[in-house]
Amino acid sequence: MPFSGFDSARNAALAGTFAFDATLPGLSATYPGPAGSHAAVLAFSGLLIGFGVPIAEDEPCRSAVTAALDMQRGFRALSEATWKRHQIRIGLGIGINYGPVIMGNVGSERFLAFTIIGDTVNVASRIQALAGPGAVMITQRVHELVPDLAAAHESRTDHVVLKGKTQDQALFCLAAS
Repeated sequence: MPFSGFDSARNAALAGTFAFDATLPGLSATYPGPAGSHAAVLAFSGLLIGFGVPIAEDEPCRSAVTAALDMQRGFRALSEATWKRHQIRIGLGIGINYGPVIMGNVGSERFLAFTIIGDTVNVASRIQALAGPGAVMITQRVHELVPDLAAAHESRTDHVVLKGKTQDQALFCLAAS
């Protein structure tokens, strides 16, 4: 049974890529929402977190933006320490999108891994690729769902055509204070 238990859900997808592969101590935190309402998938130097999966939560975008800003604050200290010790610059760019996803266990009888896929995840990944070190990029839809957080941290707005899309998208760059 290569595929198992797929469901469609609306959630916020946060994609982040670290400038290196490493365990990042001190970047864990607790965010509002029911227990089990966040799922993380590690891939190479990237991290994909679904908020509101597999258990729905009331405000997955608020949880995702709060987590992203907290991650940037925590990563700033790690970045400074790495520069002092090794004279190596490291950075963290984060992209957040909101929409439907397909979620479930993928694999075989010997190995199953929970994952989320779909256009929402693809867009989060593409905007993450545009986010510079220290930046949190969010889509128009996320901005609409958390206007207070966006207004408090917004540093600029970009309009870009993402790979696989025909129309330009408004992206908002947030900076952790």
